[in-house]
Amino acid sequence: MKRILFVVALVLLLIGGVSLAADFDGDGTNDIGIFRSSSGLWAIRSVTRAYFGSSNDEPMPGDYNGNGTADIGLFRPAAGLWAIKSVTRVYFGGSNDEPLPAGGGQRGPQGEQGLEGPEGPQGPPGEQAPLPKTAQTTSYRTGDDGYYQAGAEVLVDNVDGTVTDSRTGLMWPKDGTGAGYANGTTKTWNDAIDWAEGLSFAGYTDWRLPNINELKSFQEVTWGHYQNQPTGIYWSSTACADGTSSALGVGFSWGSVNINVPRDLYVVAVRGGL
Repeated sequence: MKRILFVVALVLLLIGGVSLAADFDGDGTNDIGIFRSSSGLWAIRSVTRAYFGSSNDEPMPGDYNGNGTADIGLFRPAAGLWAIKSVTRVYFGGSNDEPLPAGGGQRGPQGEQGLEGPEGPQGPPGEQAPLPKTAQTTSYRTGDDGYYQAGAEVLVDNVDGTVTDSRTGLMWPKDGTGAGYANGTTKTWNDAIDWAEGLSFAGYTDWRLPNINELKSFQEVTWGHYQNQPTGIYWSSTACADGTSSALGVGFSWGSVNINVPRDLYVVAVRGGL
């Protein structure tokens, strides 16, 4: 049995993942799993598949909420971010720090959970999260945003026509003239929802129209500068509080949230976050 588990883990490593071993289903035994940093994929054999994280993240599974099962979690050294799926996000540590596995013991090889040990002493205070870049790369004069391009790069290229926002884990289309933006065309609100629900793109069929908070989070790291984005107002899936006679949208070039009556606006699809 041990030989079979070893062979399976080896195969998973060869296809581009980091091996993991933790009890993800609470049956008292470790489950075989991988973290594929190129796409943020967690694949736990016969248990679950989830997209959480991106390249340069270190997988850190463990029981972070005391329910007896391992949670999907990661440490992002560049920002000092600990992100535990559906549990918490906290900034603690920095790029030169070595994360300890759940239990505070020695870290195991190949990203596996290490040996349990006593809780270590309190570490340094967490670092403030860096602000993201705006995606402006053209400089119109010395000292403008395009000249400095300050901030953290949070959009991770998945090399399949999509990007993942490392802050939220949401996946977005990359090309503003491509299928994930309805080829740059505009739609009514109802047509926008139907279009996103039926979209098949980059090998995925679970796309949807983003809600207003998700849409605003994408706008604030693109500002109409990103990859041929049409400049204008984009529909969100969030209706106004008075019902479906109007819905919310975001002006990608100027950042405001707009209340829109039935009209044609730009669209972009999103996946993840559910």
